Amino acid sequence: MEHGNPPGAADREERIRPACAVWHRNADFATAAADLAAQLQLPLAAPGAPPAGYRLLVGPALMLQDDRPGSPGGIVAALAQAADQGERYRQAGAGREALLRAVGARRGHRPHVVDATAGLGRDALVMAAAGCRVTMIEHCPLLAAMLAHSLATPAPQLRQVAARMRLLCGDALHLLSTPGDVDVIYLDPMYDTPGRRAKPGKEMQLLQGLLGADPDPAPLLAAALACDTCRVVVKRHRKAPAMADMAPHHSITGRSTRFDVYLPSR
Repeated sequence: MEHGNPPGAADREERIRPACAVWHRNADFATAAADLAAQLQLPLAAPGAPPAGYRLLVGPALMLQDDRPGSPGGIVAALAQAADQGERYRQAGAGREALLRAVGARRGHRPHVVDATAGLGRDALVMAAAGCRVTMIEHCPLLAAMLAHSLATPAPQLRQVAARMRLLCGDALHLLSTPGDVDVIYLDPMYDTPGRRAKPGKEMQLLQGLLGADPDPAPLLAAALACDTCRVVVKRHRKAPAMADMAPHHSITGRSTRFDVYLPSR
């Protein structure tokens, strides 16, 4: 796979809508915050300035927050969050098991998965913790910076897991044109289910507010299916239609999530 651009590159595909500033938790992180603000081309909040809107808080982890009234709390990359969870991130659950079945992970076989819509790396962490090699692609430099920081500073108990994770910042459509030695391409577009009554979770609210809806996912699915891989897996809401109305080979359905599995080589 080709190398992506580093987070903050000039030709990035950034879609950050509201204002976002970089803050530091305390003076120990002031230099790191200034460097990150310059890298992402975001304003650096002045010391003592009242928080307003989105902010990227620099501390032991990078935390994205929305300080507007009524907004959800902060979010961090999955690897950073797992550092505070002990072994809980490894615990089996219906969603975790369905994901691993969908990508074809089984005893004696741990595939190399490209997560082409990495976000905060939650599903990538599940796959890496199960022994898969995972290449994450994230087009938003701010999210890529959060992922990169978590990969560079894993907790001791997570170092082996982090070693199985790799990050590329760039356009997945371009990077998938030369996928290399890859078994599975995994897509998790930021879907908004029509008719849904409950509010989306905190993480989804923050990301949707910051980035807006994903563009038409059909070209990304077409690019993934054109690659020489064993399978393409698409995560959908359980009641959502198939991506681009393209019927999968089979699906693995959970309580609220469905994994559509495409087998391009068959």
